[in-house]
Amino acid sequence: MFVLIVKGARRATLAYHRCESRSELDELLQVYKALGYAEDALIIEERQEDKAA
Repeated sequence: MFVLIVKGARRATLAYHRCESRSELDELLQVYKALGYAEDALIIEERQEDKAA
């Protein structure tokens, strides 16, 4: 799973997206870049999903 965190001008978190696939993440990145967000405002984290017992 990927997490996309979008930061604003004052480094406040504007959005937090959980993406199940890389293609979903890529689509969101294209949207935010088209809206004018800089690369350093788009933070990508890769996380392991915890499985329920």
